[in-house]
Amino acid sequence: MANPYLLLSPDAQLALTEFSDALQMALSVAAPNTWAKDFALLDSSGAPRTVYPLPVSAAKYVLRDGDDKMRKLYEKSVSVQHYEYQDGVQERAMIIEAPDFFGWPNEPQRIALETQRQPNILIAAMLKANPTLEFDGKALFADDHPINVLDDSVADVAGNVTFDNNFSSAAATSGTDLIKFASTYFRTLPGPNGHVMGLQLSDVIVPAALEQTFKVILNSDLMYNAYLAGATNTNIVSNNLYKGAVNLVVAPELQDSNVVYWVAKNGPSPWIVKDGGAPEEIVYDKSSDHYKNTGYVGLKYVLRMGTAAALPHAIARQTIT
Repeated sequence: MANPYLLLSPDAQLALTEFSDALQMALSVAAPNTWAKDFALLDSSGAPRTVYPLPVSAAKYVLRDGDDKMRKLYEKSVSVQHYEYQDGVQERAMIIEAPDFFGWPNEPQRIALETQRQPNILIAAMLKANPTLEFDGKALFADDHPINVLDDSVADVAGNVTFDNNFSSAAATSGTDLIKFASTYFRTLPGPNGHVMGLQLSDVIVPAALEQTFKVILNSDLMYNAYLAGATNTNIVSNNLYKGAVNLVVAPELQDSNVVYWVAKNGPSPWIVKDGGAPEEIVYDKSSDHYKNTGYVGLKYVLRMGTAAALPHAIARQTIT
């Protein structure tokens, strides 16, 4: 004879509460990979739209000659607005209240994970789209960003009035050459005053397809150096100068399997994430019109979030052909 308690029907309202509690508990656990927020100018305000001033500072001392000039800091800006995204679950109340209802197998945890991944997904789509910047009217990754968007005559020490953050290279057979190139690029990148900005390569964001390749590049004890010896290219092994020098960030959300992004974290944020906070929960219990019209109960979650590209200086795209 079966135990009597096994025949008790669960209550639909209690089942919804258990789902909600499980999701909130899952959200309280730190997300495993928040790369989009890690490199963002993060705004947690609830305002539907925010305008962010971008200081195009060209700080530079000049000889004082009696006509002192001062600079305006906020002549450029970028606007970001919230968009709403939703997910949810529903089931017939009669199924939930049946004795053999199994529950919500890991679905609250799945929704929580997607909540935490949403900034990654949005920024990955933005990187793929390569949007036009409000900052200078160029794409985020372009060959001809002006050094100074307010004065197109400002040049670096070599006389260049633009900079390029959009590169391509052969297959990463000599990955240390890639790191050397990216490191030099940031070290020599001019700011709005024409002087080097003092940026330093800190991270490389790679798709899952290149994870193992870059682990070998960044974690190997040894590296190959190509030298011209007697008119013959000879590979000579030495200690890996770049071991541990760059932080590897694997971003499975990236949509291109052959594109990596170099980042100088001490520079201006390349994008903005406007985070509306925890998703709004809307409950459709047995008192709701939804149940009365359909026989279903459920929960819906509305997430508010916005993203935008900001400044191109501290990020560079490299397509590996």
